[in-house]
Amino acid sequence: MGAYRSVFEKNEEEKKINLSPSKGDWITGHADLTGLAVVEVQRLWIRFNQLGCDAKGYLPKRQIERGELSRDIFMKNIISNIPKEKDGSFSFLVFLKFMQWVESADLQQKLKYIFNFLNNGDDLNLDIIDKLLRKLYPNSGNNEIKDLTEIFMNDLDPKKTGKISEKQFVNNILSNYDESQLNSLLKFELIPDEALREANMQPSLAGSQLNMRNQNDKSELVKELDDDLLGDIAIKAGKKDWEKLASKLGYSSKDIQSAKSSNNGDPINTIYSILLDWRDQDPYLATKDRLKGYLVDSRMPDVAALLK
Repeated sequence: MGAYRSVFEKNEEEKKINLSPSKGDWITGHADLTGLAVVEVQRLWIRFNQLGCDAKGYLPKRQIERGELSRDIFMKNIISNIPKEKDGSFSFLVFLKFMQWVESADLQQKLKYIFNFLNNGDDLNLDIIDKLLRKLYPNSGNNEIKDLTEIFMNDLDPKKTGKISEKQFVNNILSNYDESQLNSLLKFELIPDEALREANMQPSLAGSQLNMRNQNDKSELVKELDDDLLGDIAIKAGKKDWEKLASKLGYSSKDIQSAKSSNNGDPINTIYSILLDWRDQDPYLATKDRLKGYLVDSRMPDVAALLK
């Protein structure tokens, strides 16, 4: 799950920006930072307040551990992997980035993330599936849950190994379930499309670059870090401490070892696959500036120079 952390965390420029809930630019400033519509930021600010944020716009550690978010084991797994401040709190901006990703991620990305938060990235087993189904079907009896668990395991683990990997989980769900139904089930809108369209027709608010959602097409944003450019970066980075770069991008040791295995231990191909995966998680946030910062932090200024 570490691979997702860098998508949600603040970059160095964002850390320097001083926004306060007591100031008039709190909502519009966050709209400009994220590219969300003001009305979307307003709605999420109401929800963030309901979760128990403090006067500075942070959700305190004590509230995370004792509040609404602490009552669900799967929610705990999600929260544990959201980037936090040194005191254990997390900011409204990080919350916005997370919710923005949930809305914009494609079906395969969402399924990968679901797999990761179910058991912190480890393979799923009978016990985890049982707990999940009990949560999904709280009114079902033990025998019914047992039958559902066996059906689920048989579908996703036909070799009866007793565990389900991320690849098995994603591929089998995509193969066995209707894609349109899955998209409908996992669809998440910050606000209904109709309300967003109405907001986009309104004039921009004072103090904000945009009142509307940033409508840049993802395909255009991907071109900022296209395959060829990432390939050039991988060629240079693969000859240096590329594992440090992968770690800066948010990948855990387990993620890195898995990427190594998939690429037969070749450092250039491995870091290239990691860079592609990092970019494709959310092209809105995988920018040249962000990657340049990670390269500099990994002591690769010469590689960062490729990102003009």
